[in-house]
Amino acid sequence: MAGSDARKQLLNLINDFASEKSHGERRVVSLRKRIDELGSELEVANAELEEAKRAKEYTEQEIKGYEVELAMNEAAIQTLELRISHTQEEISAVGSEVEALKNKQAASRRFQESIAGHIHEEEYSGSAEEEDPKVGKEEVTEGDLRELEDMLAGVVSQATKAEEEYEAEQNTQKQVQQALSACRREVFLMEETLKATKETSELEQICATVGETLQSRCVCPSCHFDNVEVLGGLIQSIRLPVLRIGQRQGDGQRTYFHYGNKRAVSLLFHTT
Repeated sequence: MAGSDARKQLLNLINDFASEKSHGERRVVSLRKRIDELGSELEVANAELEEAKRAKEYTEQEIKGYEVELAMNEAAIQTLELRISHTQEEISAVGSEVEALKNKQAASRRFQESIAGHIHEEEYSGSAEEEDPKVGKEEVTEGDLRELEDMLAGVVSQATKAEEEYEAEQNTQKQVQQALSACRREVFLMEETLKATKETSELEQICATVGETLQSRCVCPSCHFDNVEVLGGLIQSIRLPVLRIGQRQGDGQRTYFHYGNKRAVSLLFHTT
């Protein structure tokens, strides 16, 4: 009895050891799998870290490029501001030159008028002593006259250009006025069409109402006999405008059709 118990205990110990061994092996296998998974995750994390580092470097390079571009833009803005100020100075200088040219032109005109007056006076003077100064004046004023002619030619060209621009503006204004007139005509036609359509619809409603009223009056209230065909045939045969309907006599509804001031035809509708 004691030997069998010891054998059972030994078998139990062996079974427990085997189960613990298998359990430990399973734990080892699961731990190895977990280690492999962690290794894979570590590799993925390292790859993501490297990618993040590369992205950081790329972003830093872009930021540096943006900073350089911003500096270049600021320099370009300063250059443009300098150019604008220089252009404004040139505009004011040109304006001063234009004013000076205008003054010079006025002086040249006055000088030309004075020279013309002197020449006119010298033409009527017959003394030989005054001929030499006259020639000297002509020689002196020849360059001024050429300059004056050039200035006048420039003024004429500017006036011609201004006239051409004015004519172009007038043509543009005419085209705009023509387009405006066309639009107004279209609007007027649309309004008239809408008005005519509205009146036509109103007339159609009136005709429909009159037709319904006439049809209801031409029907016998007792036997519901329709007298419209008789009335229509009578109107088509006579072809005269019907001006008035109505007068009750006797047992039926006797209707007289009046044309002008004479009663031409009388018709007794079928009534019961």
